[in-house]
Amino acid sequence: SGSEIAIATSPDFSSKQLLSSIRRAVKTLDVMIYQITGPDIADELLALAKRGVAIRLLVSSSIFGKTDCVAANALYTRLAAAAPSITIFKTTRHYTYSHQKFWTVDGEEVGWSTGNWGPSDFPASSGGSGSVQYPVHGQSGWIKLNRDFTLYVKDPHVVQAFQVVFDGDWDSGKTFPSPVYPWTQNYTVACGNGD
Repeated sequence: SGSEIAIATSPDFSSKQLLSSIRRAVKTLDVMIYQITGPDIADELLALAKRGVAIRLLVSSSIFGKTDCVAANALYTRLAAAAPSITIFKTTRHYTYSHQKFWTVDGEEVGWSTGNWGPSDFPASSGGSGSVQYPVHGQSGWIKLNRDFTLYVKDPHVVQAFQVVFDGDWDSGKTFPSPVYPWTQNYTVACGNGD
């Protein structure tokens, strides 16, 4: 069969597209991402875990901004407490930051984005049926939003290429000079140099 490709922009209806993608998971969801800070996205991950979907999160071992770092660690704490079946690992310290953002769904679909899974890139308000009109900077009701692009692809060869990267960076063979480690309450993501 042929490939299916879809492109979405953020903020617009980005959350709707993302949630639709991850809701299609029946068996597995592997996510390699800089950070996750969206409570609505955490809700979806917890719902998937409750349905028995095996979820592996490979998140950056360091986050530059303190506010984002604190929010990410709080979200990972919530996920770990509510769904111990969600496996959270931090990327190797071999890299300063692991800034990629991609996910595979059941080995059949890959999504990759310029945005992290959080309110500024995938605002919960964009999860409805249509495009949302956000106030212009400086106007009443303005919120911090980023312009991002997300590509969704259903093609076995493309998905396999991303899965190989994920599995290689998961590094169960401990091949990196600095191995990956599980995220735990005592070994959280390091907060970096700025905000």
